[in-house]
Amino acid sequence: MHNIPCVTLADPNIIKLTQESIKNTFKDGQTLRELIDDLKAGRVSADDLPAIRLFEKEGRISISLDNRHLKAFQEAGVQIRTIPATEDEIANEAFKFTTTNNGTSIRVRGGGL
Repeated sequence: MHNIPCVTLADPNIIKLTQESIKNTFKDGQTLRELIDDLKAGRVSADDLPAIRLFEKEGRISISLDNRHLKAFQEAGVQIRTIPATEDEIANEAFKFTTTNNGTSIRVRGGGL
């Protein structure tokens, strides 16, 4: 039997970021601003996007591995779906842990916000 990860809804503003900066576009070419506008207008919902992967630090601080999606939901003021990150995901993405302000804010490269 396989463990099925629990997907939950969360307030994006209580989740910390891992990176100092992010690019303003996603792999599919959509801009961060477009996603924010779509979320605000209700054209896109949390259910339309993959849940962001989280891990806990010090047993209480939720930290995201998916910084662009988290930033979009923070800006839109919409709850986000979350899922626990695996140990392998955390280890494989440790190179992203570049924040210098404890994950409270992030710079968007390329403008648009």
